[in-house]
Amino acid sequence: MLRLVANTAPGVTFWPQRKSEKEERVRQRAAEAIGAFCLFGVTAILITAAWAWLGREQQMPASPLARGEKVKCISYAPFRTNES
Repeated sequence: MLRLVANTAPGVTFWPQRKSEKEERVRQRAAEAIGAFCLFGVTAILITAAWAWLGREQQMPASPLARGEKVKCISYAPFRTNES
């Protein structure tokens, strides 16, 4: 990558100068870190939105029982013959 550096010679104000390899590596690693952070943020937002959608309030159907009526039979008995 090129950058412009001021020159003290009269008549010439700027000329291109190459950055060092270390600066280029640091800039590349920073860009990769920013990209990873952005990807993490987007993923976290999507997961949060999905759970918020799954946890939203739901309408319950009306009860088929009359007020005060109880369910006649709910069995918690074993479902196989040899279980107790």
